[in-house]
Amino acid sequence: VGGGLCLGATIFDCETLVYDAMVLPVLHSFQPETAQRMVINAAKWGFCPKDTSGDIGRMENAMGMGLWDIVFSGPIGISAGFDTDAECFPTLFHLGVSHVEIGTVTPRPQKGNEAPRDFLLPEDDAVIQRYGQPSEGLAAVKDRLKKQMAKLEGGVVGVNIGANTDSEDPVADFVKGIEELGPEADYLVVNLAAWDVPALQALSKGEQLHAVLKASRKARDALTSEWVPPLLVKISTDLTQREQFDVALAVVNYGI
Repeated sequence: VGGGLCLGATIFDCETLVYDAMVLPVLHSFQPETAQRMVINAAKWGFCPKDTSGDIGRMENAMGMGLWDIVFSGPIGISAGFDTDAECFPTLFHLGVSHVEIGTVTPRPQKGNEAPRDFLLPEDDAVIQRYGQPSEGLAAVKDRLKKQMAKLEGGVVGVNIGANTDSEDPVADFVKGIEELGPEADYLVVNLAAWDVPALQALSKGEQLHAVLKASRKARDALTSEWVPPLLVKISTDLTQREQFDVALAVVNYGI
C-alpha cells in the first residue's frame, strides 16, 4: 500500500489533486506510526515523490549556505525521528531537502515507549510523538549507514546519538555512539532532548550535563577519520530559561 501511494505521488506532481485527495487521506486512515512505517518501507524501494520542476536547482542558487564547513543546498531538512535506523535516507533527498538526520541511535536495541505513542491532530495539522527513542542499536545502524552512504549521490547526513533508557552509564553510551558512527556522519548530534524519556531528563542539567558534553567533545576530537564531523547538542524545549542559559554556557565552555 505504501509503495502504491508513493508511486502515485511520484508519477504525478505532488501538488496535484492526486496527493491531496488520495495519498494523504489514505495515510491518515491508518494509525500515525503505521503510516510512517508504510512510507519508510516504500522509500526503501525508491518510491518517493521526486521534484522534476527544476525548483531544487533554483533553491540551491538562491538559498545555499555554508555552515560548520559543510555546504547545505538550502535550509530545509528532515529531522531525526523519521528515518530512525538509516533505512531510507538516500531516497528522502528526492524531496528536495538539503539534509537528513538519522536517529536517535542508542548503543543497544530498545523498543521505546509503549503504544500508542503517536497521535494525529488533523484539525491542527499536527502530530504529537512520544516514541521514547526506539532504536535497532549501533551495530545494525552502523552497517546500514555505511552501505547507504556509499551509494549516496549528494546531500548532508547527520547522525543523532542517544543513551539507552536503562543505561547504567549514559555518558559512555554517548561516547560509544560518537566513536562508532562519527566516521560516517557529516555532523553529529548529542541528543539531550529527552522530554518523553523521564529516565534521561537529568542529562541536560547540572553535573551530568557537563559530564556528557565534556566526554562527547573528547570522543569527537579523538576520531581519526578523514572528515571529523562538527558536534551539536539537541535540548528539550521545556527547559526553564535558567536551564537553557546553563546549557548555553556549557556549550560555549566545551567548544561545541
